[in-house]
Parts: sequence; structure tokens; C-alpha cells
Amino acid sequence: MEALAVLAIVGATALSAATSRAWRARFRRAARAAGLEPAPWEIRAIGRLRGFPVAVRVEGVDGRWLTVISIGGLPPDVAISADSGRRGQAPRPGELAIGEPRFDGVFRTRGDERRVRAALGASARGFALRLADEVVAFRLEGGRLELRLPGYPAEARSLRGPLRAALSLVEAMFRGAGPTERLYANAFDDPSPRVREHNLRVLLEQAEAPRRLEAIARALDHEQPELRLLAARAAGSGAWPVLAELGRGRLLDPALRRRAICALPASTPRAIRVEVALSALGKPDPALAAAAARLAGRSAGPGDPRVEGALLALLARDDGGARAAAISALGRVGTARAVAHLLPFTEGLLTPAPLKARARAAVRAIQGRLTHGEAGAISLAGSEGPAGRLSPAGWARPPG
Repeated sequence: MEALAVLAIVGATALSAATSRAWRARFRRAARAAGLEPAPWEIRAIGRLRGFPVAVRVEGVDGRWLTVISIGGLPPDVAISADSGRRGQAPRPGELAIGEPRFDGVFRTRGDERRVRAALGASARGFALRLADEVVAFRLEGGRLELRLPGYPAEARSLRGPLRAALSLVEAMFRGAGPTERLYANAFDDPSPRVREHNLRVLLEQAEAPRRLEAIARALDHEQPELRLLAARAAGSGAWPVLAELGRGRLLDPALRRRAICALPASTPRAIRVEVALSALGKPDPALAAAAARLAGRSAGPGDPRVEGALLALLARDDGGARAAAISALGRVGTARAVAHLLPFTEGLLTPAPLKARARAAVRAIQGRLTHGEAGAISLAGSEGPAGRLSPAGWARPPG
């Protein structure tokens, strides 16, 4: 019986060894068919495909086979990984949002922003997303792309397909045009608006003068408002008509309008600045209303009833930023009419100290502009007391 058991073990070992040799032989045939040279004793093959150094190996992990494809010779300042545990999460500090929601939901991207955005055009993102659906792990780091696929590549087609896809990805990312030309193409030809915006921003920050000027000229007439805004800010004071148009854009995103208003240069004709401010002062977005109030304070002259009325209306808003901006603006453009509306903010236990100080400064600024007769209507009430509050003689405070 013992002899039979020994024979069975020997037979099983021989069969296992024969099976292993057969699988190794199949791997070698598949590797050669893919253009790689297999190692004599390992389940590994190396070679150079489409100009890139390529290595393939097979690993046994937790009772299953994994095929590892590695491609080297890539720029070391671009890092991309796909982590199934973080899919759908927002980028962490140090990671870049590329601008395409599907891609950003799958991949974590780091590295030199110019290189990364230039490399990840629409074609490269498409290849990467297709590979991410097929692999167990995806990592590009330190100049090397490593893909882990499930299974044992025992046939040529099971190895050739993933190799072609991986090589197409690295070619789409790094071969051909340089970073500046890629950024330019992505800025105007990419199907994703956010990708276009990110690429144009980096291009305008880092490109040399000729290509930068060409990008500015093209973006100033682009249908996408974000590109027009970036180009106008880069172009300087001469592009104020574009910024004014964006600041007045009734249907545009409030954040974009706010950025345009903040960038509107002092060289813009005063009447245009006032018009832009009035177009946004009554909008519900508090940040936009605050930016419009600051523009009104810089642009309108004292006594403009439209501007003063719009700023006074902001005082009733339950938003500290917009209210503070309106108070400061009234200090520059308000008339005696505004004082009664500002007084409630100069006192009170519930009024924040910075807002009190701002309101008092605004009333004093208005008082300093008034003629002698008008100034007499405003006096310091109880200036020796702790509040030092201001009051207009004989005026009642506004109702409510």
C-alpha cells in the first residue's frame, strides 16, 4: 500500500511538472508572438515594442494568476493610478482634477501640471478608461506604467491585446507633439469644457509668447465663457469689453460673473463699470452681490440714486459678506439718505465689532462729503459714551 501511495505521489508530481512545463511553453509562444523574448526558466519576457522597453511576467497571488505588463522609458513627472477603493471621491491635496467627471472618478492624478494636462487629452483618457475596466491594478509612476491583469496569458491573443492597448495609451500620452502644442490642442479641441479650461489656464501661464498670444486671440472669440474670461484676464486692460460682457452675463454662472467683475480694470469707462455693477447688485448669489458692491464703490460717484438704492437694498440681506461690502461702498458713494440706514449697524450687542467699525467709518465718510447745511443734520450722539454712536438730528430710523 505504501508503495502504491509513493507511486501516486510521484505520478502526481510528474504530471504537475509536465503541466507546468506545458503552460510555460504556451507562455513562451504567446510572448514570442507578441514580439517579446521569454526568459529561459522564468515566466517572464522582455523586449522593445514601438520604441518602449516592455516586460511581462506572471505572478501567483492568493491562489490566482496575475499577468503584469510593464512599460518603461516614460516621463517621471506624471503619475496616474486607479484605486477601486477611491472611485468617485474628490481629489486629495496634491492631486489634479483633469476635468472629465468619469476620468476623475476612476483615476488619481499627480505630478507636473503642465506635463499631466498635456498628456491626458481625449484619446489618452479613452485608452486609460478602457484599460481600467480590464485590469486589477493600474499605476503609472516613476517613468513606468504597470498593469495587472487577471489570468495566465497562455495564448497569443490574450497577451497581444492588452499589450497593444497599453502601448496605444503611452503613445497617446507622450509621443508626437510637445507639451505646449498638446495644451493648445486640448484647450480648443477637447470635448470636455472643464478640460479645455484647465489646459488653457496652464497654457497661458507657461507658454512662450507667440503661442500664448495666438491662444489669447482665439480664446477671446470662443463660445465658451470660461475661455473668454481666461483670455481677457491674460490680455490686460485692453480686453475690458470682454470682461464687461461677462460681468453682465445674466445667464452665466454667478462665480464666473464674479471673477469677471473682480478682474474689470480701472481703465474701463466709468459708465460701463457702473452698469456692470448694477446688473449684479440684486442677484441672490452673495459673493456676486458683494463683488458688484465693491465695484460700485470704486466706480460710481456720490449721489447716483440707482447705485445708492441698490446698495441700501443689500443692507437687508442676511449675508455678512454682501452687507459688509455694501456698507463700505456706501461710505464712498452714499448720501445723507444712507445714514439712517447705516445707523443700526453702528451699535447693538449682536452686531459684530468689525461691522460696527465699518458702519461708523462709512457714516463719517459720508459726513465728510456733505455740505455745511447737510452736515449739520448729522451729529455725534453721546460721543463721550462707550458706543460713540452717530445720529442724524431730527431723523427717525428706517422702519423694521
